[in-house]
Amino acid sequence: MREEKNVNNLIELLEEKPVTNHELHLVIDYVLEIIDNRSWMEDKQAYVNYP
Repeated sequence: MREEKNVNNLIELLEEKPVTNHELHLVIDYVLEIIDNRSWMEDKQAYVNYP
């Protein structure tokens, strides 16, 4: 459910202010890099600790 909410939020944001494919690609690459970089931390959720 959380993923669905995140996707819906992203859709709303993109409808308000469209971005280019290049900008979207940069953001996705950045997010994936951040996820990969937290793999060395002990806590599986690292700094993305949802309540």
